[in-house]
Amino acid sequence: MALHAGLAEALETRLAAGDRTVAAVDLARHWAQAGQPARTLPHAVQAAVAAEGVYAFAEALPLWERAAAIVEDLAGEPAVAGRDHAELLTRAGDCALLIGEPKRAVNLLQRALVHMFPSGDPERVRILENRLRWHLWWSGQRADAVAAVEAAVAAIPAEPPSVARSRVLGQLAAVRMFAGDFAASAAAAREAIDVGRRAGAMAETALAHGVLGWDVAMLGDIDGGIAEYRKGQEIGEAIGSVEGAALAATNMAALLDRVGRSEASLEAATAGYALTERLGVARTYGAILLGHAAKALLALGRWDEVDGVTASGLRRGAVDAGAAWLMINRARVFTGRGRFDEAARLLANARAIDERVGGTDYRTALLAAEAELATWTGRLNEVLDLAEAGLAAFALSGTPDPSLAWLAALLLRALADAREDPGRARRPVDEALAARSGQVLRKVEAAIEGVVGNPGFVSGERARALFALTNAERDRVRGSSSAEAWREVARAWSGLHRPYHVAYARLREAEATMAARGPRDAASAALAEAAEIAGRLGARPLADLVARFAAQARIALPTAGSAGASPPTHQNERGPNDLTAREAEVLRLVTEGWTNQQIAEALFITRKTASVHVSNIMGKLGASNRAEAAAIAHRLGMVNEPATTGSAIADGGVPAG
Repeated sequence: MALHAGLAEALETRLAAGDRTVAAVDLARHWAQAGQPARTLPHAVQAAVAAEGVYAFAEALPLWERAAAIVEDLAGEPAVAGRDHAELLTRAGDCALLIGEPKRAVNLLQRALVHMFPSGDPERVRILENRLRWHLWWSGQRADAVAAVEAAVAAIPAEPPSVARSRVLGQLAAVRMFAGDFAASAAAAREAIDVGRRAGAMAETALAHGVLGWDVAMLGDIDGGIAEYRKGQEIGEAIGSVEGAALAATNMAALLDRVGRSEASLEAATAGYALTERLGVARTYGAILLGHAAKALLALGRWDEVDGVTASGLRRGAVDAGAAWLMINRARVFTGRGRFDEAARLLANARAIDERVGGTDYRTALLAAEAELATWTGRLNEVLDLAEAGLAAFALSGTPDPSLAWLAALLLRALADAREDPGRARRPVDEALAARSGQVLRKVEAAIEGVVGNPGFVSGERARALFALTNAERDRVRGSSSAEAWREVARAWSGLHRPYHVAYARLREAEATMAARGPRDAASAALAEAAEIAGRLGARPLADLVARFAAQARIALPTAGSAGASPPTHQNERGPNDLTAREAEVLRLVTEGWTNQQIAEALFITRKTASVHVSNIMGKLGASNRAEAAAIAHRLGMVNEPATTGSAIADGGVPAG
């Protein structure tokens, strides 16, 4: 202790002599080690201020906490540089929030309020209560935050205009926006702007402009909403608020993504991340911005860049919601490329974060990503679980998040895949799964119908593309897939520059074309485009689906480097998949479940000849057994659907477990 005291004395002597290389943090450390709290205190505060000045919030937090602890131990100690105990705790709470520890921030601010009651300055109390409401929201205690906001609105008089009134109205607008009540949110935001202007509350006016911008965009005026949002962003940057500038940047990227403007969202996210690096919040707000950049790159088909962006963000120590958001988008690329085990690990980690912090803003996106993985790996029961979780989230929040539409589309796809599964005919019907599938399907369809007229859900081309996709998948479930419907889906996603979704739609268009016995050239062209896109993206599972169907349909895909070539035709083509007339007749009987002996008797041929025909048919179709050959034949439109065959899905179930 004596050594530390001597070092501290020497440093203070140098400082008094004008040596500006002496760091306050060193003085604070040595006086603390010397057991001199009173002499530690001013240097700890000075060091905390210096750390904040260079945006080193993680370093500033323990210094503020140390200073607050010293003041608490030294009962009656006067304020340090005008900062009392409550102020020290408040500054610590602000730092905790900025480094991604909202629950710690809540605890610190609650302690600060205790020290301010009952004789604290009313205006300071109101400001602190305002900050606590935000901290409660970001810590996941949203019901408590909403209750506090509503109580504050009732308590603060409308006249004269005040900073406190503008602030709480902005918060009311924000919680209404998060609840999906955009009209009510816009009304509160406009009132907050009016009060803020009259009271000179620039920060509060900036917040309200940001909320109003989101509301206006969700109500249908996308360009007007973006312009409104930029007003708030400009004010926030002008007043130099770290939290305000970072939050504005993340919300701008999110808004542009929400309305389907992926290129603009990517640009905003990239610029915003550079800002957060300068402001020292790259691990929190910056990680969220990198997540939005990854999502935009994923949508635009720049999958290699997604890998790099997400890996970089996670290596740099992204925390909580930002880390989860990066993991979700990284996992989606892994799923798309068939790296299912790696995707599953990432999603499990993201779910652990979401549960630990009490829910993030990315929970429905997480559910959709998990459902995408479960769909590709054929786990229908898991997709049903995730769909029900999504419905529960929607019922709880009332917010029509587009991720829920993805989840609905994935459920419909999983049900349609189960209906078309070649192996379903040789498995016993799972009655419980069929019943559950029907129940969940009806709930999802009701939810879709319920939000069709919601402007916050259907704004922009992206939402229209989503609805086209869900409708086309619903037709697949019912066994009435339409080539024109899938062409419309492909056109919608093409207009948004979403190549992966275009490829998927073109595959389904080819299937529907063949099932309806449409032009083979049209099916060939659709498959060629799907194969080219899937190959370019490295989307192996989708590429495998395309190749498998092309083989079944006897359609030769262009080889690498021959993109743009005319679809190949088969010489001496005798019919779909090159079946002879006799083989086509045998196939019709196979699809109706006839045995080789029954086929032989019906066609007046030997049982051995019938067996040879069946073997040839399975070879040409690429089927491993009779049930699979029958399923392929129906998908290709090579036979009419037998009257005795049906899908329980059309009536709300699945045909087999």
